[in-house]
Amino acid sequence: MASTPRWQDQVGLETIQAIVKQIVPTWTNGLHVVQLELVSGILDGRDILCCTATGDGKSVAFAIPCLVLLEYNKNPETYHRGLPTRAKPIGIVITPTKGLANNIVDELSKLNVSGFSYCAETLTEARKTGLRLAHEIKELIGTFLRGRFPSSISILGLTATLEPGLPTESVCKSLGFFEGSFKLIRRSNERPNTQFSIRFTAAGMTGDKFPELLPYLASGRKTIIHCQALRQVLSVHTYLWRAQPDGADKLKRARIYHAICTPKYNQETIHLIETDPRCQIIIAAVAFSNGLNAKTLLDSLSLEFAPTLDEAWQEKGRVGRNPDTIGRGIIFIPNSMVKIAETYLKLLCADFLQLSLLPQVVFRKQASPLVF
Repeated sequence: MASTPRWQDQVGLETIQAIVKQIVPTWTNGLHVVQLELVSGILDGRDILCCTATGDGKSVAFAIPCLVLLEYNKNPETYHRGLPTRAKPIGIVITPTKGLANNIVDELSKLNVSGFSYCAETLTEARKTGLRLAHEIKELIGTFLRGRFPSSISILGLTATLEPGLPTESVCKSLGFFEGSFKLIRRSNERPNTQFSIRFTAAGMTGDKFPELLPYLASGRKTIIHCQALRQVLSVHTYLWRAQPDGADKLKRARIYHAICTPKYNQETIHLIETDPRCQIIIAAVAFSNGLNAKTLLDSLSLEFAPTLDEAWQEKGRVGRNPDTIGRGIIFIPNSMVKIAETYLKLLCADFLQLSLLPQVVFRKQASPLVF
């Protein structure tokens, strides 16, 4: 008796590629290896945890499975018969920030996939048109998120920064993933086309003047500036407004991207940075800008080091998303942080020496290159 074909089988993979080339003609080569592995697993109902670099195309997981099934159902005679399908495919995406949610909805619209970002602002807009979306969506989310997922549903975790060991174990536990019950896709999150550097400054970037930014902005490269708080966002915007010469299109060249702005304004900012040569600079709060996807961005300037290395790498992941470009990630740090780092390393070395059987002089010779 012939086995039921799967999307992860060769015939399924070929069908996915044929459909993708049909529905997205600009993707002449179809999906690349990681994307194909993701989409085929989702279509077969597998639970997946995928860790790969920013800009690696993970977001296809939000739209392509639904598009593949819709096309497969619409033209069954065109493709291999018997592959598992669903009459009305739906995806629920849970994101850590509203900015990322709105960005995903915008990306989906480019593929003719309807989406809705569930947050206070969009619900208010819907209410003005007479729709009671809050009640309807609350019922839908309640049904799905109380441990009632059907066994055929694929649960998918996507990230660019998840360390092996305890961090991965913690995420797996939260998602209900256990050894042997899910597929782990882990690739390097290195970005070969992005230069990462640290610049030390005489003072912190907490005042109302930011001359250290000007040499980078004078290059004309499209730039995102990451700020730690709204006050810093406004201070940087005001400083750059005053620094621009008379006659410059100040409202276009530098724009704020923050939760205080309307979703419409934020989406217009993404559109302008991608299409308008006059728009060069986005000034954003760190939390809101994670997940921002604009392939024209080339420089990422962070006014402080993020609380963790993972968060810092997420910030730098906003640039160089076009592999044919060279991105730059610069973090500005006050000189006082060098002293703090030296003190930390000395304490770390002292703690290690108490446990080490090696002579102290030997350890110091090995450790000396670590000191700033």
